[in-house]
Amino acid sequence: VRASKTNVSEQEAVVLTYSIYSKMGVGLSHVALAKTPDFKNLVSHDLETSEADVRVEEIKGETFKVTDCLKYVVFPQTSGEIIVDPLIFECQVVHKNPAMDFIDAFFNGNMVSKVIKCATKPLKLNVAALPEPKPFDYSGGVGELDLTCELVSKKLRANEMGHIRVEVSGYGNMKLLL
Repeated sequence: VRASKTNVSEQEAVVLTYSIYSKMGVGLSHVALAKTPDFKNLVSHDLETSEADVRVEEIKGETFKVTDCLKYVVFPQTSGEIIVDPLIFECQVVHKNPAMDFIDAFFNGNMVSKVIKCATKPLKLNVAALPEPKPFDYSGGVGELDLTCELVSKKLRANEMGHIRVEVSGYGNMKLLL
């Protein structure tokens, strides 16, 4: 798991990207989530990922295929240290068996597979508190937001309903404003 940042303020957006690393020459199939984090003290929203986004990375001299499988945007709800629980998945790993002799490899193929369970490491977020005192009408929205209002119904008579259009734009945790 990678976080866009680990030192944040309350209500500040953090993007969490969960990736699968596999060595070159090793195939993965039947990848399934066994357990997703429960995101304690965080509000979370799923982000779309593209399964076609496979890249190659070199780590300590070894080459890996990397696929981003899940993305979330999370908003810390409390200050202090927040630990994001591990994500656990199962997959079938298929690779060549170098110990298999030539005859077995010819008749049976030299590929072996086994099901493994993997987990991410817990992730620590250091969350700073919002400045005090909070305004009396503070509703939890954080970010740089603009608000515009427009009266849609131009002419109204007494006791007649009107329509107002309210638009919030900018960036921040707008979903918490509703």
